[in-house]
Amino acid sequence: MSIISGNSIQLFIKEGQTYKTIAHSTDFELSLSIDYQEVKSKDDDDDFVGLKANNVTWELTGGALVVDDSRLFDMMVTQRKIKLCYGVTDDGELPQEGYMGWCIITNLSLEAPAGDSAKYSYTLQGNGELKYGNLVDMDDDIAILYRQRQIAP
Repeated sequence: MSIISGNSIQLFIKEGQTYKTIAHSTDFELSLSIDYQEVKSKDDDDDFVGLKANNVTWELTGGALVVDDSRLFDMMVTQRKIKLCYGVTDDGELPQEGYMGWCIITNLSLEAPAGDSAKYSYTLQGNGELKYGNLVDMDDDIAILYRQRQIAP
C-alpha cells in the first residue's frame, strides 16, 4: 500500500498537446456531499424515518504558491467552466485515469505577506457530475489536479 504525499499536488493547464504547471499547491481538499430528505408516511407502523438522496454536490478547495500566471483569475472573471481532472500516478507523469467533472471558480483570493511567499486560495464548485474515467483522451482546455504517489515508509 502506498501513501499519497500532499507535497506533490500541482495544478496544470492544457495548452495544445502539452500541460503547463500554473500552481504548486500548499493544501488541497476535495469534498462531496449528499442532501437527504426524510421519508415517512402517516401509514407507516413504526417510528423510524427513512432517507432519500436528493442532490449530490462537490467542490474543491485549496491553496497554492503564486506563479507568474494570471489564468485562474481570468477564468474566474470570465466565469469560464473548467474541466477538472484528479488522478494518482506512480511515475510523476500525468495520470491515465481518475475523477473528472466540470466546475467553476467561485472564490479566488491572493495573500502576499511581507517577507513571505505570495499565496492564493481557491474554491472550485462542481457544475454537474463528478465521475471516474480515462483522462488520456481529453480534448478540452482543461485544468488538472494531480497527485504523485509515494511509497509508504
